[in-house]
Amino acid sequence: MNMKRIYKVHLHVPHNGKQDYYFRSKNAIFRELGREVVGVGQAYISNRLIDKEHPYTNAKCVITAETVQ
Repeated sequence: MNMKRIYKVHLHVPHNGKQDYYFRSKNAIFRELGREVVGVGQAYISNRLIDKEHPYTNAKCVITAETVQ
């Protein structure tokens, strides 16, 4: 069974008219949104465990992850 992780970024203030974005990798978050929108650097997020039980939250967003088939 091939399991994949999907990252959801919920922005407190909409960016380009959207508040919820979905990505297949942490790197993709920063390619699409960038540090200014997310409010944290890519290196910090890359080294942090993010899942349902361990979301990342700051003043600009909430990042969660789910494993899907």
